Amino acid sequence: MGGSGQGGEGRGGRLPRPGSGLGNAAAGGRAASTAGPLRCRAGPRAPVAGGERTQARGAGGVPGDRRRRGPERERARLLRGQSVQQVGPQGLLYVQQRELAVTTPKDGSISILGSDDATTCHIVVLRHTGNGATCLTHCDGTDTKAEVPLIMSAIKSFSDHTECGRLEVHLVGGFSDDRQLSQKLTHQLLSEFDKQDDDIHLVTLCVTELNDREENENHFPIIYGIAVNIKTAEIYRASFQDHGPEEQLRAARALAGGPNLSTSPLAEPPHFVEHIRSTLMFLKRFPSPANILFPGNKALLYKKNEDGLWEKISPGN
Repeated sequence: MGGSGQGGEGRGGRLPRPGSGLGNAAAGGRAASTAGPLRCRAGPRAPVAGGERTQARGAGGVPGDRRRRGPERERARLLRGQSVQQVGPQGLLYVQQRELAVTTPKDGSISILGSDDATTCHIVVLRHTGNGATCLTHCDGTDTKAEVPLIMSAIKSFSDHTECGRLEVHLVGGFSDDRQLSQKLTHQLLSEFDKQDDDIHLVTLCVTELNDREENENHFPIIYGIAVNIKTAEIYRASFQDHGPEEQLRAARALAGGPNLSTSPLAEPPHFVEHIRSTLMFLKRFPSPANILFPGNKALLYKKNEDGLWEKISPGN
């Protein structure tokens, strides 16, 4: 499965046929495509949050010089202190593991991007401050080197090259797990963003040990999920009841593409077992979903109805 839907600006959501790599859940009227670098035509360079570009140097749970990460650490503290908000389906595009979604404030259907159930996974939000184009991705470390360029291309596909503004990235997720998978993913993401040609300003860093709590000698994430308001740029702790469209199909894609049911069984949320059970039952029912659910190799199309729920429509509408 390729991802979940192109549901913005009056167009329906699209769930492409099964594929490899990071799923694309593009909202806002067009899918992500490669474009040129984002640069201001004139004016001074915008100040960098924390006084630097993203860096992946140094040792410890969080890469880089900790003394130079005051603003990012403060944002992490404030985010950890928030109460979890229950986000309803109205205006929501939910992003599952190994998917990305991108849209702009002009989107008439989608105003919130969100994802949860992240244990060792990281949720990445990349935003262009000039036009508000926002991409949210749920990364699990499967292929970070390929995923970061996809995130960059998704944002650039919604950007006018003449617009002023800067790219800001927010990283949330992971904890101090025994296998150090969270730490590895943090390093990978910071390293890959630092390799990009564009200046990317690290604004929020709430990952690994900065997102860790200990209970009875076991470690758990503090934050499992976040949402971003596309119009206001607010990022907040969140959980979601609506994971559509095609929740089981998309979950089956992620499950079939990985070697493990869970990288951190003790830290999984309470509904994890039921989620895995329902996904396995789906795979048993549809062992070859590409042939059964995508007849003629055609995409599944969706749109948001008046109640904010995903509604299936005919291809081409």
